[in-house]
Amino acid sequence: MSVPQRRHGLVGGGHHRCRDGDGSGFCADDSASGRRHGLRPDRSGDDELACRPPPCSTCPPSSCHRPCWHRSWSTWAPAGSAGCAGCSPAGKPLTPQLRDAVHTTLPDAGLVHCYGPTEAGTVTDTVVARDSAATVPLGLPAGHFRLPVLDDELRIAPIGVPGEAYVGGTVGLAWGYWGAPGPTAERFVADPFGPAGGRLYRTGDLCSRHDGDVLRHLGRIDRQVKVRGIRVEPGEVEATLTRHPAVARCVVVPEGEPVRLIAFVVSTGPDDDGLGEAVLAHAEASLPAHLRPAAVVPVASVPTNVNGKVDRNMLLDLLRIHEARSASRDTAADDHEATVAGLYRTVLDRDRISMSDTFSRLGGDSVQAFRLLDLLDEQLSAAPDVATLLTGTVRDVAATLRSGPGRAGGSVEQPEGNVE
Repeated sequence: MSVPQRRHGLVGGGHHRCRDGDGSGFCADDSASGRRHGLRPDRSGDDELACRPPPCSTCPPSSCHRPCWHRSWSTWAPAGSAGCAGCSPAGKPLTPQLRDAVHTTLPDAGLVHCYGPTEAGTVTDTVVARDSAATVPLGLPAGHFRLPVLDDELRIAPIGVPGEAYVGGTVGLAWGYWGAPGPTAERFVADPFGPAGGRLYRTGDLCSRHDGDVLRHLGRIDRQVKVRGIRVEPGEVEATLTRHPAVARCVVVPEGEPVRLIAFVVSTGPDDDGLGEAVLAHAEASLPAHLRPAAVVPVASVPTNVNGKVDRNMLLDLLRIHEARSASRDTAADDHEATVAGLYRTVLDRDRISMSDTFSRLGGDSVQAFRLLDLLDEQLSAAPDVATLLTGTVRDVAATLRSGPGRAGGSVEQPEGNVE
């Protein structure tokens, strides 16, 4: 976190309570360290250091998700919650789960969402409303900053259309990196909307602007991947799936070659039965074909590494476990279905395939579709029509081939969007 993000409470005579990066303890392990960090220690026992609740607290949201964080805050209640006037998570996006946890644990404290890169400090500091919205907005920039959302041609993105957030301003924004002209030229660009000589800083954050010029954070630009030749922002998919009322949190991870999107979702309730099917239906109703996840995997929580970042390797391990369970529950009913499933595995290079999978959800492209049609025609002397192959389950395709309809006419449909 930056110094400006910590100064607000100190200006009013308060002090801060800080967490270390892994959320396992306080930055202050002794009284001297506590005094350096603005903590006021009291000895309540020979070997115990107790800290009085601060009027203001700043902490990384990644540590706030950990159980020890909630325990440390709850130990102050009821007197502690009344003594804390404000909490400002910084350093990572503020999730709806953290917002709700703070409002529940500290009902009398205000929650301030601080956003801004190191190159500019705090650009927005918006008080978070006590509501149940699916996303937490970044809010509006401070008066001396501008926060335009631009497309690849540095044009203003329309309302609701994702683009990259840029920071502009004459006060508070760095001019570059000392002794590093290359990175400076890459991240600091000429400001087409400001005074001569002005610069904009490229944050690398994918955002969209909504009514009242309020910004919403959708993820990082550097997570961009190509699915069937179309550029895809996983953050945009995550933001859409999180709007489903049964989804508390969502992480979308690219997997395989050709790339397919896998959504990992945490349920808002104790039971996740039927959650995957419900989220897939929500995706089909809300997203174009190339943005829809190939699979939705319910998880109890999103695994993180020691730095508090999402552990994508562990998520992919959970995917393999999920696929193995699905394949074991929905196996081929006879030799005919087994033959069709085997051809799917050959073409798509998959170890396991559930009979309820579809060609599109398995990540198949148009080239593979033609190859699969040829193999089905060669080995079974029949091939489904293109629509059935792309959208029907493996079992549906096998049932179609039992009657031997022959190859239907038509061409393989291309995914929606501009293909590069």
